[in-house]
Amino acid sequence: MPDLLNIPASRTASSTPGPRPASHRSGWRRWKTALGSLLSVPLHPLGKLCRFRVAPYRHETRRADGLTLILPGIEGESLLNHDVVFGLVDAGVPGAIEIDDWTSGHPALGLWHLWDRRRHQREARRIADRIVQQQQQHPQAPIHLIGHSGGGAMVVLVLEALPASVRVTTAILLNAAVSRSHDLTRALTRLDRGLWNFSAVGDWFFVTLGTLVCRSLDGVHTVCAGAWGFASTHPSAGSWSGLHERRWTWRDAGRGHGGGHFGCTNRLFVSECVAPILQAQGESVGASRSCSPGGDVSPPR
Repeated sequence: MPDLLNIPASRTASSTPGPRPASHRSGWRRWKTALGSLLSVPLHPLGKLCRFRVAPYRHETRRADGLTLILPGIEGESLLNHDVVFGLVDAGVPGAIEIDDWTSGHPALGLWHLWDRRRHQREARRIADRIVQQQQQHPQAPIHLIGHSGGGAMVVLVLEALPASVRVTTAILLNAAVSRSHDLTRALTRLDRGLWNFSAVGDWFFVTLGTLVCRSLDGVHTVCAGAWGFASTHPSAGSWSGLHERRWTWRDAGRGHGGGHFGCTNRLFVSECVAPILQAQGESVGASRSCSPGGDVSPPR
């Protein structure tokens, strides 16, 4: 793992030369980045012990250039979330990049984090208040939300909890544990550039079988949008113009994403496929497609 702690916390991302973007590295360096993330998956519970690695990127002085909040899955802060941070840093995403752990902090209570609807609403309001404060302090700075698994469902709840006058720049869901039938109408009205839903049908255990048995975070026994995308049969789907479905393809295997539940957090995949969406600067979907050549962004089914 390259040393990412050589960036002074008191300087903003736009004024600090970061590591060379993974997408611009030679082939073996790209594979080294992807492999490093793959090896960290079984060690992901160690994230809290290693949080000093991502501390420089959450410094308050960076928030003038923007704020990206990463909401973890039901396991809480982990090395998976750290890899998302590092992937964004590799790509040069400016501003503060912070992991906002909405769970109790105890990984063993993962299922309770999935089921506790009162916690979901309370934490959604708290994070929404953070966004309001950020916009008041830095009204011109972009605000992005990224959520993995249960954190993806929490992103939707946070957007729904925002006042009508407050808008987030971009929201990204990574294998989200939210039902395919969830009504996105309110959430989409809180976004400037739209919502990108990254899904993978190969995620058969967590957001397919797991949520069929144990329920999605929004309380439905169903296959989730993180596996098959949001359902176009929803009565309001015709008005979901801000929703962009991004489905797993075989090309993603070369970016460290094998099509399962954790591949979407791979540092290389985040750098090459997630970060470009945040960096699109208001361009149209067609002009800001990630993972070129070819682009993999498609309209909702």
